[in-house]
Amino acid sequence: MNLRVPVRKPAVRGTFYPADAGELCRMAGRFLQAASERILPGRPSALVVPHAGYAFSGPIAGSGFVQLIRHAADVHRVILLGPSHYQDFEGLAACDEDAFETPMGMVHVDRNYVHKLEARQQVRIDSHLHQHEHCLEVQLPFLQFILHDFRIVPLVTGRARSWEIADLLEESAHDPNCLILVSTDLSHYFTYRKAHHMDRLTRLAIENLDESALTGESACGRTALAGLICLARRLGWEGRCLDLRNSGDICGNHRQVVGYGAWAFYEPGQERLNEGLPEN
Repeated sequence: MNLRVPVRKPAVRGTFYPADAGELCRMAGRFLQAASERILPGRPSALVVPHAGYAFSGPIAGSGFVQLIRHAADVHRVILLGPSHYQDFEGLAACDEDAFETPMGMVHVDRNYVHKLEARQQVRIDSHLHQHEHCLEVQLPFLQFILHDFRIVPLVTGRARSWEIADLLEESAHDPNCLILVSTDLSHYFTYRKAHHMDRLTRLAIENLDESALTGESACGRTALAGLICLARRLGWEGRCLDLRNSGDICGNHRQVVGYGAWAFYEPGQERLNEGLPEN
């Protein structure tokens, strides 16, 4: 008799992204194709991508995920970090499920790695915090579309210090088969002009590896982003902006916009393309 595998069901299927697998594949493929001229030659150690509905942030997310296409066979574990939008808590929360479901199938959780993290004081197992959270879920179809054989370590962030997250990620950062993925949107509900200014400041904070320059208005995923910046500074990684726009650029409404950005982080010495990317 086969035991049923605990599965985290999709919370935003049909709202943030298409419920039909074929339509979802075609949409993800279009975003990646549109971003194909932004591919850098190096293999990213970490990515930062947005998590709004695909109609708004999908093109910007595509600029980040397209960096994995040449390295799809090399990535076997993805550490996913994103903010809790519905509940405040201390530390980070992993889940107890064995897989996350999307219209494109199951994404298996690296349970062994989750159990290893559970020994850390700042990590708790709390599937309730994942049940309705969209920030990690919306990244999965892109990963399914690109990668061949991978498992995820889903972590929702609450209140945590940047150095604590950097400590948590450092072992994974040295694993050539692991990718760190931070899910965050940028400024929320400012005018187009104000958001453009604020998101430029966030870009400088990321590229200068200065998490202290981030504020609560910089990004909803500021905690995870600050942890990644702290780790990058510790390891000498360089962050490269791939795309920086907001919802006003996508849909034309400039009254209240949400900012979206994509960055790739590289280990020192990796060759990168310094020309050819549009200035955002």
